Amino acid sequence: MGMTTKGREKGKDMIRHSRPADFKPLFEITLTFVEDDSGQILLMRRQPWDSEGGLWDVPGGGIDPGETMIESALREFKEESGIRLSEKDVKHFKTVYVQKPGRDFVMHLYYTSFRGRPEVMLNPEEHGEFKWMAPEEAKKLPLLTDGAETIDLFLEWKHLSH
Repeated sequence: MGMTTKGREKGKDMIRHSRPADFKPLFEITLTFVEDDSGQILLMRRQPWDSEGGLWDVPGGGIDPGETMIESALREFKEESGIRLSEKDVKHFKTVYVQKPGRDFVMHLYYTSFRGRPEVMLNPEEHGEFKWMAPEEAKKLPLLTDGAETIDLFLEWKHLSH
């Protein structure tokens, strides 16, 4: 049920660690990796009517006009999970540049952790289901286009920071 190897190779070519010369971003997004004390991360399944509907990803979304990266990360996480975080609760760990046919965008990755698992209250307009999974297992889910590569970025950062 996960993405094909071909899809992963294609996706990997879309994420860049430095800004490409021909990069023309249409928007910026934030994603927040949420980890419990057993090392599992929070994933949410998009509603069928949303773009890439029915697929899984970590909480996140677009940066609104006039909003900072951290404000977006905190707002999106609250909107999608019902959990309020403060700036001191999250850490920015990576910015990458994503190129897809017809749309370039910037993706800012954040991290937070909890002792135990906080109560998640999904926004039913955006997500229909959530689960906690080990990152390697999560990569086997039907993920958004660059989902497995985004999880790999998280795992790489976590490995280097510990």
